[in-house]
Amino acid sequence: MKLAKAILFDLDDTILCYKDTCDIAWRKVCVDFAAAYPSYFESQTLNDAIQKSAAIFWSDNERNRWGRLNMFEARRQVVAAALSDLKIKNERLSEDIADTYSKLQYDYIKPFPGAIETLEALSKMKVRMILVTNGSTLLQWAKIERFKLHRYFEDCLVEGDLGYGKPDIRIFNLAMKHLNLPAAKVWAVGNDLQKDIQIPKMLGMYTVWNDIDGSGLKEDSLIQPDRIVSNISEIL
Repeated sequence: MKLAKAILFDLDDTILCYKDTCDIAWRKVCVDFAAAYPSYFESQTLNDAIQKSAAIFWSDNERNRWGRLNMFEARRQVVAAALSDLKIKNERLSEDIADTYSKLQYDYIKPFPGAIETLEALSKMKVRMILVTNGSTLLQWAKIERFKLHRYFEDCLVEGDLGYGKPDIRIFNLAMKHLNLPAAKVWAVGNDLQKDIQIPKMLGMYTVWNDIDGSGLKEDSLIQPDRIVSNISEIL
């Protein structure tokens, strides 16, 4: 298909590798704290408790949205609940674990192979680009500036700045208002079917799902992207 006049890009797990860094950082933090507190827990026991607590925390839509905008506190709550399940009551320890993880996970974040080169190529081809990302102002702009991503985008729409985020139709309408283009000439690229693909497809954009796990669509998926890739470099 002919390349778009403009593309709406997601950030985490589309341009930047995020999910895998979470897993790596949690394992490292759990090993380190288990070594420091051997009478409290083993590393795998702590990791399992944290993953269980995180799954419960992020499964609630309202809590998920609050947590995205208050990530440091959300992680503290996740770890506190995990330690409570392990019958450990130590607020200072839970905060230390969560805050250590937050710093380490941020340090681990990096662009996917070929992602920056793809943005550079699209920029040279005069494809207009807008970044549309959920998350807090502090964390998302820290990542944008760290990797100098703003130079590729006409605008960076961040949930924390606007007070609403994906899949709220308002953030996509705002992007389209900025572009002033027909939806048929715009692509939407992201890793989350519900947040990045569903509304743009409804609006008439060409949608590209970044299936980073290579898991493929579920047979009963109600959301059908127009194209599936495993790395954004494939759109060139």
